[in-house]
Amino acid sequence: MSERPAPRHAVREVRSFRLAQDVINRLDRYAASVGSNRNAVAECFLEEALRLVEHPGIVFRDGPAGRRPGLAASGLDVWEVVETVADNAGSVPDAAEYLGIAQRLVATAMRYYAAYPGEIDAWIAANHEVADRELALHERQRQHLA
Repeated sequence: MSERPAPRHAVREVRSFRLAQDVINRLDRYAASVGSNRNAVAECFLEEALRLVEHPGIVFRDGPAGRRPGLAASGLDVWEVVETVADNAGSVPDAAEYLGIAQRLVATAMRYYAAYPGEIDAWIAANHEVADRELALHERQRQHLA
């Protein structure tokens, strides 16, 4: 699970919550499956729940690179939509047409980006690093086969 680190200046406050044992068991199982702990996962899920309320149409997905925000109505991640808008000179209609989705979905992703630009920019940068690394590996492989 890709945990969103708290800002350095964030003050941690201890709170007590009463949760059903089944919820605790499921939380522990999930935390173990992603190599985390109950408290970190619970904080992440609470943060995500607040974001879901604040940004209708956004969901969070698990994947090899971690949990990331995406559009509920499609398989697209927010970072993919934001990068497509940038590649289309900031045009929401052009990005929507290219992606084959409604403009309102692009607007949903852009609204989330406006609230969390650093997070989405980090996803874009990480994906560019992977793409660059894979391209370099492909080129080296191609040279060895020639």
